[in-house]
Amino acid sequence: MSCTFHSDRVAQTSSLPSSLTFNNGFEDTQGQPLEISKCTTAIQASDAMVGDDGWIWCTTALRLRYNSITRIYRGVAAHSTWNYWTEPTVVKIPASESSTGQETEKVEWNLRPAWQRGGLCVAHVLAGCMFAGGLLGKRQLFIRSVYLASPEIPAGTKPVADVRRLIIQSAAETKDVGYDYPVKGSWLEPGQSNDEIILRSSWANLNSRFSLPLRSAEVSGTKYATVEEARDKLAEEWKQLLPLATTTQKR
Repeated sequence: MSCTFHSDRVAQTSSLPSSLTFNNGFEDTQGQPLEISKCTTAIQASDAMVGDDGWIWCTTALRLRYNSITRIYRGVAAHSTWNYWTEPTVVKIPASESSTGQETEKVEWNLRPAWQRGGLCVAHVLAGCMFAGGLLGKRQLFIRSVYLASPEIPAGTKPVADVRRLIIQSAAETKDVGYDYPVKGSWLEPGQSNDEIILRSSWANLNSRFSLPLRSAEVSGTKYATVEEARDKLAEEWKQLLPLATTTQKR
């Protein structure tokens, strides 16, 4: 899945959702609520959710049809358990019914007691709910968009670094909801694979690990042939846009 990063140091308010609301409000230097019209789009990673490696396919499936997936799992597992979970039973055949004229035994497969099958069906349902909940939580790690909110600062007032905010919209949020937190204390670090960069923040009460896939990424409108070129360009834009934030930090 491709990823697009737009970077522009000139205010472009049209690309910001007009009804964007935040889970954590912030104010301008005069203590007034910060208006979206005063924000500057810094980086926008539209629908940048997944890479091509590992378990991440689960997150894609969850985003598209996680309800259907869990329902199918629970339905098939419960149906199979209730109707086909059997156990061996030894049945004695009287000598009068045996072809050998002697009493023999044979093994028949019969359904297990209802309490056993019912208990396992309940376990399947709970496991499906836990599976869906776990994947739903993982969606918070993947970025839909990133904005740099930088209000106009009158001369002689608080430094820009103290009021700049990163606005994160992960795959777990709807299009008009996001998180905001200070740019100060934010940094980029290598991901688990070569085609991923992790956006981190030391800000409290927020899951600060966000994945930015680089494969087939577009940075500032240019599509780069290699992951390395996309990474270098993103790092360059990060330095220019957030000069007072930490650019990279090794784990």
